[in-house]
Amino acid sequence: MSEPDLPADLAWLDNALQSRPVEVPAGLRPRVLAAVAEELNRRPPGAFWRFAAAAAAAALLGINFSVSVTNNTDCRLRDGITDEAETAARRIHELLPDLPHREARRQALLLAAGARLAPSPAYRPSVDGLRESRRLEEDINP
Repeated sequence: MSEPDLPADLAWLDNALQSRPVEVPAGLRPRVLAAVAEELNRRPPGAFWRFAAAAAAAALLGINFSVSVTNNTDCRLRDGITDEAETAARRIHELLPDLPHREARRQALLLAAGARLAPSPAYRPSVDGLRESRRLEEDINP
C-alpha cells in the first residue's frame, strides 16, 4: 500500500514497515477462540435478578413521583394563618379571660392547623383483629 506521492524518507519507512515479518505468539489463536466462545456462551442474568431490577426501578419511580407530588403540594399553608389565628386568639381570650394570651394563641393556631388538614379515613380494626389482640394480651399477661 505504498502511496506514490510520499516523500522519500516516508516511503522508505512505509516499505520497511510493510516488509517486516509478522510474528504471531504461539498461543494467540486458542486464547482468542476461547474468549469468543466464552462471550457467546455467557448466560443472561437469572429471573430473580431481572425481578429485583424491576422492583428496584419501580421503587425508585414511586419515590421520585411521591417527592415530586410533595414538592408541588402547598397544603394551603402558603397564605399563612396569622391573621385568622390572631382573630381566633382574641375571641378565645374574650370567652376565657383567665386563659393567658399565649395559651389562647396556641389554641387558635392548633384550631387553624386542624381546620386545614386533608380529610383521611379513620382506621378501625376488624372485630377478628380485636379478638386476636385480646387473646394475645391474655396469653402474655395471664
